[in-house]
Amino acid sequence: MNDAIKDFLIKIMSAFPHSFIKYYVYGGFEITLDEKNVLWFSLGEIESDLELKIRFISAISRCYKTEPYGTSKRNIEWQQKNMVAFNKVLGTNFTEDDFEYIYTYLGNGCNKPIAIKFIESGYDLNVLKRLIDEKKKKIDWSEK
Repeated sequence: MNDAIKDFLIKIMSAFPHSFIKYYVYGGFEITLDEKNVLWFSLGEIESDLELKIRFISAISRCYKTEPYGTSKRNIEWQQKNMVAFNKVLGTNFTEDDFEYIYTYLGNGCNKPIAIKFIESGYDLNVLKRLIDEKKKKIDWSEK
């Protein structure tokens, strides 16, 4: 594990104070950010900080809509807490609508080439939107 990966993991764990890294014999390493509400992602086969950032964005952007509690109030508090931590890690100020957009197009590991360009842009949402629009135009064109 190189220093850039370690530094980004430290940044993540600083923003998510109850986080920890665990090793499973058959599953490798994973980072758990909220054990009670099962907010985690695998650290397996990460060879660069870029790959770690992609995994982080892909997994954690979903928190804007996750509802682990039985009451709206607690769910909103949980979502807000995780969105604040997400923004702290990336040095961004994404809104709930931004999270929805990011998760829609980068969640669950989809659009990896676009995720890389988004990260390289310094998490510029306008760059992400432009890249997604370009991709949609190519798909629309190919269907005609």
